[in-house]
Amino acid sequence: GGWISGREWTLLKPTSVNLYDAVDYVVKPATAARSCSFVELFAVGPQRPTWFVSHWWGEAVLDFILCVRQHATDRSLPSEAAYWVCAYANNQWKVDAEMADNPEDTSFRKAMALSVGTVSVLDTQQTCYTRVWCAYEIFQALDPHSKVHEGRGEDSRYLYDVYTRVDQDVVGLTDGLAEIDCKNAVHPANWIMQKRQREILFPLDTILKAMDTRVQEAMASVESDRCHILNAIAGSEDLNAEPPEAHGTYEALNNTLAGRFASAGWSIAWSRGESMEQFTHKLKGSSQQRLHLDLSSGSTHTASQRCSTKARLDITMLAENLPTSSLEDLWINFYGSGLCDADVRILGEHLSPKLRRLKLDFGGCKRLAKLDGLGCGLSHLQALSALELYCGDSGLASLEGLARGLEPVPAVKSLVLDFRTCSLVNLAGLQSVLTSFPSLTAFTLDCKVSPQTRQQSIVMSGLDGLQGLAHHPKLETLTMNLTNCKALQSLNTLSSAFVGLSSLRTFELVLDACDQFTNLDDVGSAMSQLHALADFKLSFREFRKPGPSLSSLDGLARGLSGLHALAEIKMNFRGCKSLASLEDVVEMVAGLPALAKCTLNFGGCSALEKVSGLGEALAGRPKLTSCSLEFPGCTALVGIDALATALAALPESCSCALDLAGCKQGPKKFARKFSTLAELRAAVVGR
Repeated sequence: GGWISGREWTLLKPTSVNLYDAVDYVVKPATAARSCSFVELFAVGPQRPTWFVSHWWGEAVLDFILCVRQHATDRSLPSEAAYWVCAYANNQWKVDAEMADNPEDTSFRKAMALSVGTVSVLDTQQTCYTRVWCAYEIFQALDPHSKVHEGRGEDSRYLYDVYTRVDQDVVGLTDGLAEIDCKNAVHPANWIMQKRQREILFPLDTILKAMDTRVQEAMASVESDRCHILNAIAGSEDLNAEPPEAHGTYEALNNTLAGRFASAGWSIAWSRGESMEQFTHKLKGSSQQRLHLDLSSGSTHTASQRCSTKARLDITMLAENLPTSSLEDLWINFYGSGLCDADVRILGEHLSPKLRRLKLDFGGCKRLAKLDGLGCGLSHLQALSALELYCGDSGLASLEGLARGLEPVPAVKSLVLDFRTCSLVNLAGLQSVLTSFPSLTAFTLDCKVSPQTRQQSIVMSGLDGLQGLAHHPKLETLTMNLTNCKALQSLNTLSSAFVGLSSLRTFELVLDACDQFTNLDDVGSAMSQLHALADFKLSFREFRKPGPSLSSLDGLARGLSGLHALAEIKMNFRGCKSLASLEDVVEMVAGLPALAKCTLNFGGCSALEKVSGLGEALAGRPKLTSCSLEFPGCTALVGIDALATALAALPESCSCALDLAGCKQGPKKFARKFSTLAELRAAVVGR
């Protein structure tokens, strides 16, 4: 007994059962009584497809399942996500009803239009790319003018992924980042490294073979299908005519598919220390709109490989072969690759004028000092809306090179400048850079110095250059990370920088381990101008150190108390051992009529004694929906029972957390952590 292959007349094994076999032995017998599709036996209601699966029926069903399961993991899909698979979704008893002469009227195209993207499951011989139905599905997925792309914005563009079985593993090439890449790396600059690590096992021979795909040579089990589909791809009016042997749309599709694989092959070959030249022309000839390349000297290299890759990286070859005619989204990671200023200048000269999003990571490039030439290149990108430059741990010593030649780029709305642990001694040049982007709505400046570095690379004593932010009336979001900038002595530049920021609604400032401050008066003074501010986050954590310490929040509190639009504050002063009183904070809270969410952390503030009135001030905020106060290790704190009692009076609709662990100056029943309002109320009433 057992299943016999209907095509080869051999006894089937579980690992060799393909979809033809599954339909004969499972799908049709199970659906015979109702003459329905297989999915109708199990679904309890309509199922909108999340992903469309393009594949060849002759592949092993087990390989197919493993590929789809890995894809769902990489894309972090919820359990209710649905994949559209033709054999299960179409009624195998009425297949003709699912079909039409025009492929655009079929269930296939309709399902694709409802999906977020298509995933091709490649069999080991890549037969998928030789089948005309798969060719049509790839055409729909990759042609930006196809109907599945209609009505999709930048944040909902149609995606195309490719997965295959490699020995005992499953490896996929994703369209851009997969959700798992972002989960496995905290900092955005490292996401693309995670992508390369995930994709590195994809076989290069499979990539090379896929790069030679010719859709006009695709085959079909039914000749009329071949004619209809190839004519539809070519845009012919007569779908029943013999399709043209050559057509511009065929070549455009071939080139786009080849370019997708070439970009993946480039990063993988770089990782393995192999030649990238074989991918060069395919990359240039493609009409890709999005290109992500990881050319970092990452952890996958041995020491000898890292040396060879630094010498081997030909920036001219890369720059000259970017698909500039179509490219809108470019992300290249050069971390540790040994780039110098001359390389950056060459890259800048070849950037596509159609670029809308540009992300360049020059981190770890010790020969990079000035970014000379990049400014001129950016000036030609008049369509650019988002720019991110990462230069952490590089040799960058000045921003004047970037500013030189940089003309206004009015379309840029989002700007990220990351100078973590580089060699900057000041922000001279930043003012010119910022004024070149007059339409900014979001700006992030990261100057964090790693606590592990022996030499404090960033020795800025002030923030001169930040004045370039002034009079950016469209700026809505500002993030500044100055962690561990131990020489920073003044923030008075903020006052002039914040002039005219009439639309700023979100501001996050990180000053952890900035040792020179005893107060935050400059911050408060500057923030008093931000009348539209709705969300403020401040972190000023102190660590063990001699010398001055933050002792007053008076100036900060005064500046915030007049901001009547402020709805959310989150401030962390953990470890500030000289803080003795929160009277100013109490007055601030009482002066914020729109306050809805309040998070305050004073853990380890061992000198803190007075919090009287804080609970009452919070309880008096009519719009408060969330409150979290942390005082663990505040051994001198008095009045914890009054604080707990006042917070217990908050309405049921308000979430509340209070941490008083280690507080010794009050009833022991309160010297603990309360995660909910119910827990706190139980302690107050003595239950």
